[in-house]
Amino acid sequence: MEKIQRRKYAPYKFSGKSYSLDIQQESKIIDELRKWEEYYFLNSSWIFIKMCHNLNKVRDLAESTEFDLLVKILKIFEKDEYNLEMRIKDISNEMWFITIPKLKFGRLKENTIIRIRSVKINITSKRNVIETRPSTNIMRFTFNNAIVREMRQKIEIETVAD
Repeated sequence: MEKIQRRKYAPYKFSGKSYSLDIQQESKIIDELRKWEEYYFLNSSWIFIKMCHNLNKVRDLAESTEFDLLVKILKIFEKDEYNLEMRIKDISNEMWFITIPKLKFGRLKENTIIRIRSVKINITSKRNVIETRPSTNIMRFTFNNAIVREMRQKIEIETVAD
């Protein structure tokens, strides 16, 4: 039983060889945060939609404007040993490409919904390409999230035209 409890509260990542955790005290804090997270993300999908730009409107932004995206990962390709290239779509159903550093963002899975913070359009490319900035960050959502359910319904699967 104790091993299962420890696994439930194990950190996603930590630096060093081990981590310290006062299971009696910190488990209560973690449980409360998990309850808050579940409530907040189940009822607040409109916040993320309002904060992010649609892919079909990013060409209209000024050249050096940074923006946020709320997208579904369609395909992931290993570009080289340091970078991944992803095909992404949002509710506008327009397909774009983004190259991200593999070491910074870790494992991403196809068909997941993510929020990408602080990106800009690559105007030199002939394809629809989004480029990352040093300040770019990716937020992953839990599966029972309202925004995930909503976007899975609205975003079409990859078509031949894509």
